[in-house]
Amino acid sequence: MPFVEEKTGVVEARGGYRWVWLGWGIWLGCSPAPAPTAPPLPPPISPPSSSLPVVHNIPKSLDISEDEPPPDPRPPPLEHPDPFLFLQVQGFGDAVVSLALGARERRPILVAAHGNYDTPESQCWIWREIVGDDGFVLCPRGVVRPDSPSRNDLRYEYVSNQQLEKEIEAGVEALDLAYPDHVDAEAIVFTGFSQGAIMGASIMARRPERYPRAVLIEGGQRVWYPAHAKAFSEGGGQRILWACGQWECHRQAVEAAKVLEKFQIASRVVFSKGEGHTYGGGVADEIRAAFSWVVQGDERWARETRH
Repeated sequence: MPFVEEKTGVVEARGGYRWVWLGWGIWLGCSPAPAPTAPPLPPPISPPSSSLPVVHNIPKSLDISEDEPPPDPRPPPLEHPDPFLFLQVQGFGDAVVSLALGARERRPILVAAHGNYDTPESQCWIWREIVGDDGFVLCPRGVVRPDSPSRNDLRYEYVSNQQLEKEIEAGVEALDLAYPDHVDAEAIVFTGFSQGAIMGASIMARRPERYPRAVLIEGGQRVWYPAHAKAFSEGGGQRILWACGQWECHRQAVEAAKVLEKFQIASRVVFSKGEGHTYGGGVADEIRAAFSWVVQGDERWARETRH
């Protein structure tokens, strides 16, 4: 630290006399003045206690910054107090969404279209039991049935497959805008029950690149004519799982699977005997056991690939 050197004496010769200035006094003498001696150095000035020394040129081996892990480029985990939420969809009723909680990367979407006189809430609940947090589940609402049991128990339907397709696309856009760092809106898995499956089969035939994989439950078996199957295959369609709780559904699904396989579309039929026209119970158990086959080859659904 720098210090200030204080001069304690000044000697000046005037007319043979030597004047010595010492502090506030003056001394006059006739004899020659002795040679002045150097004053003692003042003690070093200590820095304030709050100051810290700055050390430069730290040896590379001691630079602790090198041991710090690099920042994680992934977005923070997706968090929400509830796994379900209502999603506002422009031009349509609110969709129900099952979130991929904990996601730190973009995760895929599964669309679940309900049946006639059904609700999106029930579809999202059953599919969350199957998918968990591996992906987002988007359940389009449709329109209210006028013969719903009550205002507190509304039931819904879809007007047409064209209208359902528009509602799905609007819902996907809204979900992507709500969670841009966590949603992968490419190659959606389509699932439908009864009316949702019937309309979904037509949507898939038109948009196979958008919906290359599907689970069709108790519906959609009779629309797979060779022309539909060919369009689905040539456009990028990959595989369909049929799930049934009734014998007639099972019979028709087996026939549809044969048509699809002629066009290199992988098909599989699961059957829970005696369950009836439902997506719950044993039918849901069969779907859960086969779902890994539905998404086989799509690494976005593979838990072991995530870090």
